Amino acid sequence: MKQVSWLLAGVIVYAGCVQKPWGAHGSLTAPQALTVDYLQEPVGLDHPAPRLSWKLTPARRSARGLRQTAYQVLVASSPERLRDDQGDLWDSGRVVSDQSLNVVYAGKPLATSQRCYWKVRVWDNQSDAPSAWSATGRWVMGVMRPDDWKARWIGANAATRPDCDLAGAQWIWAGDAPSLAQAAQGVRHFRKVFDAPRGAQDSPVLLALTADDEYEVFINGKSAAKTWGHLNEWRWMRFQDVSALIQPGRNLIAVTVKNKEPGPTALLAVLKFADGQAVPTDATWHVSAQAAEGWKEKTDGFAHAAWRSAVVAGPVDGAPWGKIERRRELVSPAFEKCFTVTRPVREATLHITGLGFYEASLNGRRIGRKVLDPVPTRFDRRVLYSTYDMTDLLTRGENRLHVLLGHGWYDVRSVAVWNFDNAPWRDFPRMLAQLEITYEDGTSMMVVSDDTWRQVPSPIGFDCIREGEVIGKAPKGAPDLEKQVLMADVVPAPVGRLAASALPPSVVAKRLKPVSVRALTPGTWLVDFGQNTAGWIKLKIDGQRAGDVITIRYGEKLNEDGSLSLKGTDAHFRYPASFETLPGGWFQTDRFVCDGSRGQVYEPRFTYNGFQYVQISGLTRAPDASSIEACVVHTDFKDAGSFTCSNELLNKLQHAILWAYRGNFVNGYPTDCPHREKNGWTGDASLASELAMYNFQNTAAYEKWIQDLIDVVARRVVV
Repeated sequence: MKQVSWLLAGVIVYAGCVQKPWGAHGSLTAPQALTVDYLQEPVGLDHPAPRLSWKLTPARRSARGLRQTAYQVLVASSPERLRDDQGDLWDSGRVVSDQSLNVVYAGKPLATSQRCYWKVRVWDNQSDAPSAWSATGRWVMGVMRPDDWKARWIGANAATRPDCDLAGAQWIWAGDAPSLAQAAQGVRHFRKVFDAPRGAQDSPVLLALTADDEYEVFINGKSAAKTWGHLNEWRWMRFQDVSALIQPGRNLIAVTVKNKEPGPTALLAVLKFADGQAVPTDATWHVSAQAAEGWKEKTDGFAHAAWRSAVVAGPVDGAPWGKIERRRELVSPAFEKCFTVTRPVREATLHITGLGFYEASLNGRRIGRKVLDPVPTRFDRRVLYSTYDMTDLLTRGENRLHVLLGHGWYDVRSVAVWNFDNAPWRDFPRMLAQLEITYEDGTSMMVVSDDTWRQVPSPIGFDCIREGEVIGKAPKGAPDLEKQVLMADVVPAPVGRLAASALPPSVVAKRLKPVSVRALTPGTWLVDFGQNTAGWIKLKIDGQRAGDVITIRYGEKLNEDGSLSLKGTDAHFRYPASFETLPGGWFQTDRFVCDGSRGQVYEPRFTYNGFQYVQISGLTRAPDASSIEACVVHTDFKDAGSFTCSNELLNKLQHAILWAYRGNFVNGYPTDCPHREKNGWTGDASLASELAMYNFQNTAAYEKWIQDLIDVVARRVVV
């Protein structure tokens, strides 16, 4: 019996030693995986109380029932102070709590561009001693108050973004009411017979048109253009190349207009030919409420008692319609600012955004890894900016800051059924940049966007998120910015408020080599990457002459003959907008115009595609796999774990799930497909969210997406 008692006593003593181990630190190792607002060492947070989190690991793998009982957080203004355990911004003291997720900063007010260094230690329920301090974490503040922005929004010089010359076009209507204000809603049909210039069909023929409200255009009896979807905003003119429908000699343009609300059923349009001739809407057109037989097909011999001459309702920009947006700038504008750094730099911070997208470089070196930045928002509610630590990038002496802008979702020009070209926020590209430099001696300087920036040549003649890019060719008539000095214009700020981009960025996350490259026809090759993905390709080009056009088309399917098929993929795309830069554009299609030099590289900046196959035409020599790579683009969230098992079918399913999710979170919001729509449908996103939580650390991006929904429902309760 005594032996048993001594044995029990020994077990009790041993158990007590396990629970209260001797040593300088407790039963938990130093906290790990420090995050701030779910991000690792974020640069650019603009709310006053960031949320701090960490992960816990037992010092011994055999530990059971172990939990945190208290923590202490130190936040300092410098690494040196933190190393000396001086939390001059915040010392939480020992806080009795098991909280290790989203501990809210409660220290001194944080300033714009401030660097914050922090560490944490914890206590546990099985020892009296704290853990070791964590490794040092850091975050950098964004712009904390609106008044801290000293930069001004700038855009392309007005000389580079002219309005379309409407050649005297006027608003016309039937004149079948005592006044415009007394006009009733309804449908009216308009027509005009004209003679086309010789060879007109060999060059783009511009149709510029708007109507109150919906319309369909016929040229020689064939449908040429129409409105789609639910939102059709007459404030925005649409532009289309209709040269394929023009025939030699006599032609007919006919338009049906439907007004769904009280007011004049009216039309404003012009056909413009390459030789300068035009067919504008005016009193020489005819109109009727009746669609008589042959009204849209017969050029000559058409007569009907219900048809009469149209009535001029008013001039362009006149009442009741007001200003009509008809600008024709196509180039993705670029800007540059030179400045001098005179002394050693202690720290430098750049706060920047550009709408729809921007790419910034310093002294010819690209700044950061972000692509397709800023991620889209409802721009009339919220505009995101990014922050970069530039301390190690500046050089003593002259520096050159260069910013290239894309149109993105802010200024969609091509037409699809969702009518983003009618978006209420739409406007020409603009940018905002503020570089803050603090020298070692405590003095500072600031480089801000304003009218001292020069507009410089752009490599991109056209960009559109759905259609693609034209690289290496400017539109006809664009000014030569190598020879002509034009300064940026100070322009109005977008309506949406500025907010920090506090989510993982879009990045080129992976690069794939082709599994095959094969010839289709002379000069045309099909590249297969063996995997559906989202992004674009990078292609090295040699042996081409100046002016050669290389066409790159992206898709997921093939025709029976092995060529690329966009059937179904382009089902919602209607009209390209790049024809005035380079005819022949279409959905998910880029064109690269060679300059004749060796070692050129094609890689788009402001569009992305869903694809497995890429069809390349226009090369004079066969491409090889070493000259091509797919750039896989998605929001840069980290993996939360991994899954494999002995069942190969389940492994393949998991592989497909991961690729599909990443390919549908390309640009800071969840989509249902990265090609056909690129829209943020909430049903698809909700269904995928559970698998996302198991596989990815994507909380910060989902927080942004929820804010997107809040931005929408803030003024109307429809999602």
